[in-house]
Amino acid sequence: MRKFSLVLALAFVLAPFCSAQTAQPAAAKRPMTFEDMMQMKRLGETAVSADGKWLAYSVTTVNLDKNTKTAELWLQAIARLREAAASR
Repeated sequence: MRKFSLVLALAFVLAPFCSAQTAQPAAAKRPMTFEDMMQMKRLGETAVSADGKWLAYSVTTVNLDKNTKTAELWLQAIARLREAAASR
């Protein structure tokens, strides 16, 4: 149950990244393309610290023009994730 809560809280934290990139006016609906999918950030591995206070996760972005992938490592206090999930 703890792992599910953690994943749910992480989803709330990362939701603005995903929706900001794909948000379009309702009139401009169209099928998703390969390029759209490549513009989305990808959530990678996650790990909880031994004391259970921190969550580390990787986020990868793809640049098709340069043919590169860039991974960033993020560290988030779990207490803040729980507060964010509770306030929604």
